[in-house]
Amino acid sequence: MIIKIETDVYFIAQRLRGIDNNYFVVYNTKTKKYEIHYSGQIGGSFCLSLPYDVLDERAIEMVYKTKIENAKNLFNEIEKDNQLKIKKQQNQTVENFKTLLKEGVL
Repeated sequence: MIIKIETDVYFIAQRLRGIDNNYFVVYNTKTKKYEIHYSGQIGGSFCLSLPYDVLDERAIEMVYKTKIENAKNLFNEIEKDNQLKIKKQQNQTVENFKTLLKEGVL
């Protein structure tokens, strides 16, 4: 079941409509998550599911961050984060290998 959120204590639903009147917030009782939808979107209104238990300022930040105008920056940020994770994993693998060599296992 989905419950449309018209008002909330932080006025998030109203503030999203201030960004663009097509935005709206729902609470998905099945997933127990707040979701942001956009009624002017082709192929369905779902935009994103909020990873927070409460509806607050972070929802506004996520909408701004994920708007299509910011897609290039978002993809670059994801790629940079992925490269850092890969480098960290590679460094850990090298350290593990050195430890095994030192212990005479290899």
